Amino acid sequence: MLAPIAPPGRFEFRVGDEVASLVEGKAQPGSVERPDVIVEGDPDGIYHMFVHRRLDLVTVQGDRRLLEELIDAAPPPVELPVPA
Repeated sequence: MLAPIAPPGRFEFRVGDEVASLVEGKAQPGSVERPDVIVEGDPDGIYHMFVHRRLDLVTVQGDRRLLEELIDAAPPPVELPVPA
């Protein structure tokens, strides 16, 4: 979802035992060499990072400004109507 709108850079996301990367706008499984940013957290922390723009629930190593650019590029959450 974020790959087409991501700023240039090398991002690595570690969620539990899972690792995925975003490199120059292309998502890929696993680690990446020389990441600009490493984000570590549990699923809830990653969710709150993108949905509520909270970085206090994840661990960030590297270029925090670049991560903030990625978060700012993410579309805002869509509120679903509550069924009557």
